Amino acid sequence: MLNQLQRGDEPALLPCRRSGFLRRPYVVGHIQMVEGGNLPAPEMGVDPVAVEVGNRVAATLRRMKLGHEGDIYYSYKFVVVE
Repeated sequence: MLNQLQRGDEPALLPCRRSGFLRRPYVVGHIQMVEGGNLPAPEMGVDPVAVEVGNRVAATLRRMKLGHEGDIYYSYKFVVVE
């Protein structure tokens, strides 16, 4: 799969083990917080081949899903800052 990403092609859809749905791979980084803790979290809008140790990121709030009674669930994700 890495060869496919290096060529710039769209990553293939892969089956999820738990749900069986097809999903695209995404980057998960270990974010070192200013306060000293580490936080594993998904990074959005970044090329998986271009990820490097030391990239600066900013937290964003994203809508994850809608509940069956109209509840809206949010989660944090990180975006690489230039």
